[in-house]
Amino acid sequence: MKKGAVLAVQGKAGQFWRVEWQKGRLGFLPLAAGKEAPGAKPNLKTVAEAMQSEAPSIRLANLDTSRGGLETDQDHLTLTGVANDANGMRDLQIFVQHENDYRKVFFRTARKPGQQAVGSPTQLDFHTELALKPGNSTVVIIAREDDDLQSQRTIVVHRKQPVVAQKQGVPERAQR
Repeated sequence: MKKGAVLAVQGKAGQFWRVEWQKGRLGFLPLAAGKEAPGAKPNLKTVAEAMQSEAPSIRLANLDTSRGGLETDQDHLTLTGVANDANGMRDLQIFVQHENDYRKVFFRTARKPGQQAVGSPTQLDFHTELALKPGNSTVVIIAREDDDLQSQRTIVVHRKQPVVAQKQGVPERAQR
């Protein structure tokens, strides 16, 4: 927010002003960053959204899920991608669920034991082969910044039933 912006104050919350920065959108501004201006008309042109914390992003490099789930004949799925967080990553986990079988199949940590988010890597790459059973499997990718902030990406993969070759019999000769 630039100097001179005028916001409608909804009230105080601790050391913050509760303000309306867009129609129907509320935010918080430190008390020290603003002052009361009774009767002033709100001017929102210089106000922009600034997130204090943003959940990690997860990008898949080898799959296009823009049209929904995936379908395959293969008994495995290669999953490659990257998770990013400007404040530092904690870890990345991948789970696969098929019917009532839910398993963690991949884990990568970004921190050494006891290390805080500050100074930890901001990116975790992943590459793994996932075993698939016939039918629907749900793949869940979880990227965590810390205990309170994480993102999740879910992919549904349908593995077709394996085709079983049938023995082609030679027709028996007609009996005379």
